[in-house]
Amino acid sequence: MNSNLLRAKNEPVLLCAINSRYNHTNIAVRSIVYYTQDRLAGTNPLEDDVLLPVDFGEWTINQPIGDILRGINEKCMQLKRSQPVAPLILFSVYIWNVEITYKVIHELKKIMPNCVIGVGGPEVSFKDEKIFTELKELDLVIRGEGEQVTLELITEWNKFHSMNSDVSSLQVRAFDKTAFYNAISSIPSICVPYQNAFSKNIRCPFTDLDCLPFPYPYLNDPDHQDKSDSQYLDPDNKIFYYESSRGCPFNCAYCMSSIDKTVRFRSLDKVFADIQCFMDAKVKLVKFVDRTFNLEPSRYIAIWKYIYQHHNDKTMFHFEIAAEQFTDEALDFLQNIPAGMMQFEIGVQSTNQKTLKAIHRQEHWEKLTKIVKRIPHTIEQHLDLIAGLPFEDLQTFGKSINDILLLKPDVLQLGFLKVLSGTEMSDYKDIAQWKWMSSPPYEILTTPVLSYNDVLFLKDIETLIDVFWNSKNFVVFMRAIQTITSVESSTIKKFAICRNGIFGFFSDLVVWCRERNIFDSPHRAPFWFECINDFIKTQSFPFTPMLHDFLRFDYISMGKTSGFPQWCEHNYNKDLHRKALDEHVFSQELATNEYHSTRRAYAHSEYDTFSYNPLLFHNKEVDNSIDLTFMQSKTNPVKILFLYANPEPGKDKRPCKVIEIRS
Repeated sequence: MNSNLLRAKNEPVLLCAINSRYNHTNIAVRSIVYYTQDRLAGTNPLEDDVLLPVDFGEWTINQPIGDILRGINEKCMQLKRSQPVAPLILFSVYIWNVEITYKVIHELKKIMPNCVIGVGGPEVSFKDEKIFTELKELDLVIRGEGEQVTLELITEWNKFHSMNSDVSSLQVRAFDKTAFYNAISSIPSICVPYQNAFSKNIRCPFTDLDCLPFPYPYLNDPDHQDKSDSQYLDPDNKIFYYESSRGCPFNCAYCMSSIDKTVRFRSLDKVFADIQCFMDAKVKLVKFVDRTFNLEPSRYIAIWKYIYQHHNDKTMFHFEIAAEQFTDEALDFLQNIPAGMMQFEIGVQSTNQKTLKAIHRQEHWEKLTKIVKRIPHTIEQHLDLIAGLPFEDLQTFGKSINDILLLKPDVLQLGFLKVLSGTEMSDYKDIAQWKWMSSPPYEILTTPVLSYNDVLFLKDIETLIDVFWNSKNFVVFMRAIQTITSVESSTIKKFAICRNGIFGFFSDLVVWCRERNIFDSPHRAPFWFECINDFIKTQSFPFTPMLHDFLRFDYISMGKTSGFPQWCEHNYNKDLHRKALDEHVFSQELATNEYHSTRRAYAHSEYDTFSYNPLLFHNKEVDNSIDLTFMQSKTNPVKILFLYANPEPGKDKRPCKVIEIRS
């Protein structure tokens, strides 16, 4: 890239991304900008002094509109021309930012009345010409993939300004929008509000992904490591999105990815080089946005092997996986992957066969179950379910939750159907009782078998799953609950809380929490410990003392506390604490690390005893068929030393280490 050429001139073309969170990065605007800059610098048909480069800016939906407007204005003020040029401003629009983007566009025209504003992205690609009626300030819509069409748009933009200015004096004539609309209306995938010129066609997908530059070119550039530099990206606090392929061969009725079935791949050499850039920069998290990463075994296994062989002991790589596509070779290779290297997101969506058939998902639940169980526990697994799909009522969705949690995922992501324009589900609008929000996020409100009250009930279930399962604060307690509720025993099933699996447990807890208005405000972890302890005390079944002990264990495992709440008795003995430290810390190599002094060892450890053995459920591999009679039997006090490790710089807090003291 000829950076001197690009930076020598003003930047009247600005791509804007309004991200959902500060730590997100927008790969779309980066890909478009760097592709366009490469092409403009490499084959510029215009004279140097009329070249109009392209830049981008990022904000978040949590920022005030005024701050975003100011940022856009400051970017445009960098033009520094003797005569102002009406800037071309393009917005990347998604379901999460469409509302604030429209508000920004509306206000932007007030401060830059002559600017040309365009939008692109999945939220607008499949809208019709009504978008120009809804947003009168809008000048154009880009449909489909943006790199090539934006390049052609900017090329026409450059030509248009070249023809409408006196190059020798840089005097710019009055901007004629109608003439500009005429100039760009022939570009495929460009839609303008002029003589109903709203194209129904989208150009063929971008085929050669190797033509796209690496979207983070300054990641390892020593000249851009200052945090005040606009190109600086914090490797520890930013999520870096990356694509090694585009398109999806599947036909899921609710998904926009099903619209583009042309799967294209970036060459492995390019992918390896990009991955190395991430690892050289010691990036903390890279999320592959490939719609289904594991389509071709020889390809995806090669990528995994490269990561495994060159890993830096820090970077986590996230992949969206169709688990039923795994081969034995892939599963065998995964057994080598250490913790902290990979995480998988597996879209199950439902275990109801009728639902899966209706949305064109594969109905291979037994196969999927076997494969998920073969994925080693060193790989963090996020399993997804979607509430509100066809034929999925409260009972069948509860079964889906039970089925998924029996697989012990690290995270259960419970989402709600969003009916997006262009998907097959959007055709359900004329079917009775199918209702969803008219504005983003277009979330389901009712279906023929799921009432609005059912949806609200599942919202509360989602809250409790996040608190008690996904947070990992209640690991031992939840594994015990799962074991109790999954046992087929008439003795157990006589207790109402155990009759419908773990979904039944959460359902009873929802009712109990609603009676106390607990969902009316957010709460921290200590509150939820006290809450669930109070709840189990109201349940008349023989496991309450054991579950209380397990709650104590989970609470102490969270970290060192200056005091214990009233519900959590502390069975402490300082002499036994010191003895445990002598035997298991000071006499070991740990003494040279976090616990190099007695004071530090006490500050980063805890000691307690338990009537029931929580270590039976401490490992993820715990067998759900464990003998309940044995499990709830009191033993000699179980003495446990808790060791809390300081988080290393740039890494998350490490799990508490627990040691059973047998002497």
